[in-house]
Amino acid sequence: MLINLLIKGIASGFSLAAPGGAIGFLCIKETSKNGVNPGLIAGLGAATADMLYGILAAVVLKMMDGIVTSHELSLTIISGIFFCYMGVERLFSTSSLEDIKPIPGKLLHIYLYTILLTLKDFSTILEFIALFIAFDININELQDSIGFVIGVFLGAAIWWFLLCFMDTLLHKKTSMRLLRYVNYITSIIIFIFGLHELFK
Repeated sequence: MLINLLIKGIASGFSLAAPGGAIGFLCIKETSKNGVNPGLIAGLGAATADMLYGILAAVVLKMMDGIVTSHELSLTIISGIFFCYMGVERLFSTSSLEDIKPIPGKLLHIYLYTILLTLKDFSTILEFIALFIAFDININELQDSIGFVIGVFLGAAIWWFLLCFMDTLLHKKTSMRLLRYVNYITSIIIFIFGLHELFK
């Protein structure tokens, strides 16, 4: 059971992190400008922020346990609509490398700055609440919530690490092109997942 939740968390963290938003371009710029270590640290900061939002989502759902239980079908439909919207919104995301400025300072500063930058996107907590509902995570079981959130952290970290190493192996323009393709693919997957939640 715990392994299953961990796998779901890894898949979720990877899928949510993969679309090429501002953090993805930031990792590419840091890696291209300053080497792989700053890029990895920036990605680790983003993964840490995702984990923090996952913990916060679990706490919010725990506080709203009665409402979640009594409105399970309605919340499942809402989560499905939300994922469909998120897939479409990310599909047409217009972030570019030129919009992103590299982070000055040492690795710790890059790590903390990326955490704060990622936390600015408050929609992330809605994504995690929707994931908890969609996967029917038992928030009354601390072990289940922790297993899922750790999986999310690992999945996000895997994506950022892959992105940074990809940029070191490939020309920057090639890695950016691949990032956009990954954005299209994951956006479609998120949209299809939303449809599955609506019609399952």
